Amino acid sequence: MQEKAGRGVYLLPAATQFETEGSCTASNRSLQWREKVIDPLFESRSDQAIMLAFARKLGFENEFLGKRDGKQNLRVAKAKGGYDEPSMEDALANEINRGAWTIGYTGQSPERLKAHMKMMHVFDVKTLRAKGGKYVDPVTKKEYDLTGDYFGLPWPCYGTPALKHPGSPNLYDTSKHVMDGGGNFRAIFGMEKTGQSAGGGRLALQRC
Repeated sequence: MQEKAGRGVYLLPAATQFETEGSCTASNRSLQWREKVIDPLFESRSDQAIMLAFARKLGFENEFLGKRDGKQNLRVAKAKGGYDEPSMEDALANEINRGAWTIGYTGQSPERLKAHMKMMHVFDVKTLRAKGGKYVDPVTKKEYDLTGDYFGLPWPCYGTPALKHPGSPNLYDTSKHVMDGGGNFRAIFGMEKTGQSAGGGRLALQRC
């Protein structure tokens, strides 16, 4: 850690995306699971390791890790550099997925995303939908049937992973059932002109 020019600005040795793992979301709302290519170089650490170090220093480690009643949401493991690092699998499954039910950010488990990355060849490059294919996790030995999934399980992806929602490639597509990737997500605000909505009806909202 280096303090810059006496201004209270600190430069932290954060690792690059190639030196850590976790999920990332693209602009088309699809998720990918990225695997660590190399260990962090020199004194650099992953973002989650830096956040944990700050949480400990500032006194809210238990809240950060979700410790309660003898349990905790995020497992902690020793990184190669000897420092503690929270599990990014737990961050997605036990924090993001469990805390985002209202917006349908719940079905993209680390296991499903990893299966997509390993079986990219079964997805259609235009429709993004899997034509078939099964993947067996080498650790858990659990089998994942990718048939019907859209690559990256684009948000919204409803329910638990066991529900096997395929993801929503288009936010507004009423030609398909919700469980087939359809939906009627639409903008509520900003779609009017002179008091008329884009659909032709009068707006019930009054301008502030």
